[in-house]
Amino acid sequence: MKRHTRASFVPVAIALLVATGWTSAANMVYLPLETQAAAVDCVLRGRVLEKSSHWLGDRVTIATTLRVQVLDAMKGDMMNGSLVEVRYLGGTTPDGIRLFYEGMPRAEVGNEIVFFLMEMGDGRLTPWAVQQSFLHVRANPDTGRPEVVRDLAGVAVLEEYLDGETPFDRMALEEMRQRVERGIHSPPAGSLWLREN
Repeated sequence: MKRHTRASFVPVAIALLVATGWTSAANMVYLPLETQAAAVDCVLRGRVLEKSSHWLGDRVTIATTLRVQVLDAMKGDMMNGSLVEVRYLGGTTPDGIRLFYEGMPRAEVGNEIVFFLMEMGDGRLTPWAVQQSFLHVRANPDTGRPEVVRDLAGVAVLEEYLDGETPFDRMALEEMRQRVERGIHSPPAGSLWLREN
């Protein structure tokens, strides 16, 4: 099993910090695609076939599980055409109980998404940087060519961590793929998120 440093889980913890009082936005450190690609166990483009939310064993926490067909495995051991399970905290149970937080990943059956994922000990996968780890694939309205859309609604990006990069809303799928490849083969030097402890 792959060993993860504590630093690899810092973005998840930061992303879950929800401001209280006068604002409901989550404060989130923006993570460039290259950084995410270098840090995660797998990057894949897949189609959501099933979505279900359920109580975990403690009956305190709700999790959502997506069953995803792999369309393009960019990093990791899965094969194109295989099925994987992606699980994240939050969702709505069949009896109508809802657990939601700003920055929670968004996905529906039929969505095509590029996922940046960490392996969990039980064989499931989980997003590394919650909402930032789900890039929705859509056709560009002008050209019809596939692009990825990053939805940061409800999230306040902490500008002091941008390091000169402007967060993107949409990007051509091919450009995103090139940046992922760059991150896998040439990890960003000096990244806070990739440092060994």
